[in-house]
Amino acid sequence: MKQYIFFIICCLFFNQNNAQQFIYPVADFENGNQLMVIYQKSLEDVELWIWDATDHYAVKGLSSFLIPANLRILPSGKGFSFIDRGYIKIKEFEKRSARTLPIYEPIGLFSNMNWINEDSFYFVAREGDFFQIFQSDLEANIQRLTYDCADALYPQKTNYSLFYIKRDQNNQFSIIRTLWNPVPINSKLIMSIEDEVIIEGTDEQLCFLKIIDDQKGFFIKAPLAKTDNNSVYLFSCYHLFCSEKKWVTKKLFDFKIPAQYITGLQRLYESIEPFLPNYTCKNLIYFVDWNNKSQQFDLSKFDILQDSTEIITNKQENLYRCESKKIFAPYIHKSKIHCGLILENERNFSQLFQKKFTTENVMFELITFDQK
Repeated sequence: MKQYIFFIICCLFFNQNNAQQFIYPVADFENGNQLMVIYQKSLEDVELWIWDATDHYAVKGLSSFLIPANLRILPSGKGFSFIDRGYIKIKEFEKRSARTLPIYEPIGLFSNMNWINEDSFYFVAREGDFFQIFQSDLEANIQRLTYDCADALYPQKTNYSLFYIKRDQNNQFSIIRTLWNPVPINSKLIMSIEDEVIIEGTDEQLCFLKIIDDQKGFFIKAPLAKTDNNSVYLFSCYHLFCSEKKWVTKKLFDFKIPAQYITGLQRLYESIEPFLPNYTCKNLIYFVDWNNKSQQFDLSKFDILQDSTEIITNKQENLYRCESKKIFAPYIHKSKIHCGLILENERNFSQLFQKKFTTENVMFELITFDQK
């Protein structure tokens, strides 16, 4: 029996305007007993809260002056990293303040940061006219992983391989596999490495590569324009796998996202990332898909082995369907699915929230249901 848990959280202060606000989980630690939750009041006001799954109380995880994105739990479990306005920062749970890693010129605009071990990580940064992939340690000793007159995006490390999406100057997209071979940042050429082109250059926009192991992964095809007569973007999820020493791609499913949530002044700060499919469960993919008729997101499950999609929220519709809230951002830990909420205005927050809070300590309410 699986439990599907949906966050129902109100705003923490009552001076907000009627713009939509977003609350969604992004990480967990202490074996899932603590969840890290992003609360976006506006595009310029994004907070991090740490929620205790036992007593349902939460405390602020960062200063309100910071805007966290790309949050990752440290391999040691003693804290987390995040990107704040283009800079990589680390916050240890036992320390009051976050520290900025001293990585400066000639690279900047950091993104797609992931940990390798307790001391080193890799990331994407802009260097001159292009984005390249780099490796660094906590002392900001930087090494280069790519050097090309093209953008190297969405890096994924598995064992001794580096997978990434290449976007050339003609706006052609390819998926590349190469050896993991960091060299000094001043090196302009990486010698004796033969890149393996998994997907040849295409005009279709490839993005958000997720590699599971050396033999398989997933990626998204993004649209070049909105769907006809709707302010909705249609995305496609693809399976990427190696069969008989040849890489094969297979389209799995489509999902729709309203443009207002990923572009413009009312969008999420992290844009499309909270809406991406969740690949945590083996052979199962959880995702949200916009339903034009109900004006809500459906939470769905795609079974890779059965090649079939099941809409989970059809079975529990009355538990969360109303005009004041929309689910999104499924986050999975063990048998529980935690979904974020899009809430329409301040009044709805106060209706959903217990009156047990201070500016530093707040109680969250959860709705729990089982799927048999």
